[in-house]
Order: sequence, then C-alpha cells, then structure tokens
Amino acid sequence: MKYILALDQGTTSSRAIVFDRAGRVKAVAQKEFPQIFLKPGWVEHDAGAIWKTQLATAKAALKKARLTAAHIAAIGITNQRETTLLWNRETGKPIHNAIVWQDRRTAKECDRLRADGGASANNLLMQFQSDLLNVPVVRPRVTETTALGAAYLAGLAVGFWKSQKDIATQWRQDKRFISKMKPSARRKLIANWDKALGRSRNWED
Repeated sequence: MKYILALDQGTTSSRAIVFDRAGRVKAVAQKEFPQIFLKPGWVEHDAGAIWKTQLATAKAALKKARLTAAHIAAIGITNQRETTLLWNRETGKPIHNAIVWQDRRTAKECDRLRADGGASANNLLMQFQSDLLNVPVVRPRVTETTALGAAYLAGLAVGFWKSQKDIATQWRQDKRFISKMKPSARRKLIANWDKALGRSRNWED
C-alpha cells in the first residue's frame, strides 16, 4: 500500500505527517528549532536547523508508521511562505539566516496581520467564533488541513487520488458549533472591540 508524506515546515517547528489514501493521519513527527532574536523585533531562523529538523521528522514519521521511502507515492510540502531566505547558487549554502515573517524591521514598508493555525482544537474558541459571528462553525475530523492540502496536491500529481471529486468525498465533520449568544451581548462585545481597535490605531511611530 502507498502513502503520501506531507512536510509541514512551520514558524517554530518542523513536522512530517503520513496520510493514507482515505486522507487519514497514519503517523506524525514534530521537532522544534531555535528562534534567533538579534534585536528587539527581529526574528531569524538558521536555515541549516530548518533542514535538519525537517529531515529528522520525515525519517521519524516513516519509522512510526513502520514504512520506508518505497511506500511513499509522493511528498507534499507546505512552508512559512512569507519567511525570506537567500541561497548561494554555486555552493547551495544560505547567505544569511532566514528573515521570519514575524520580523518587524520592515514594518514601516508593510502592514502585517497574521494568524496561525491549530486553534480549531479549542472548543471554547470555536464556540466563541460561532457566537460572535452568529453563524455555524464546523470543525473537520482531520484538522491538519495545511499539511493535508499539500498531501492532496502531491497525490493528485502522481495519480494517488484520481480527481478532486475523490478527495472531496473524504471530508468528515468532527463537531458543529451553533451560536448561543444573545443579540444584545453580541452587539456589546462588537462595540467594545471596535472601541479597542480605535484606541490602538497609530500607537507606533
């Protein structure tokens, strides 16, 4: 039987996840790497540490799943995206540490508003979102959606999954959150949030 290996290179750790043909997680491995803070507001990563931890998690995930590289039909990769790194074309070595998306040294040139994943496991947060937005919030059974998306793309490319329709049939609901908040309470919270945003604007020179 063949599987898909997804490499999920995140801001604070590298992960590797093995998915089966039904899109289920067979094994997960994760390893953190150091954050480099040279100055207040500066955030960098050692590219060598990223590579070593990602390679280590790939090997660990295969070992946990009791698989070898021969069992892997394709590899999907998702990474930090906004993080920037320059390589020397001739040597293959990084010229400098990676400048992480959290880095503030270019804040004057661009406004940044980012949110990290993983919060969907928090029932309180999911219920609050439903209450505040006054809409149902549905959590999928497989919450590793970033890595799963990379796995799906890799699998489609090699024929592991035949079509997007095949993939769509795999989605399963874990829990559905329905709004329970009274309209008056919702209006009060939103008004206070708008007030807080107004007071926080232009706080930084």
